[in-house]
Amino acid sequence: MNIVEQKTHESGIMRMMGLSKKGYVASVLLQAVSFVIPSIIIGYIVSIPLLHLAYSWLMKGKAEEYNIELLPSKGATL
Repeated sequence: MNIVEQKTHESGIMRMMGLSKKGYVASVLLQAVSFVIPSIIIGYIVSIPLLHLAYSWLMKGKAEEYNIELLPSKGATL
């Protein structure tokens, strides 16, 4: 509840200083994107060794025998 009140106060100050509604929406979206993009990149990087561990545990070392790709495909990346 405290964070919501703080954001309301911040938005009120930004509007008082002359920021338009479009400018405020753009700043909120920019803040959201600045959190989302790094988390997607970090999650993708962390997923590669975790996929390797999961395949090696599930296939008991027979991933090459079944011709399983250990890296995410281009479709999975997109």
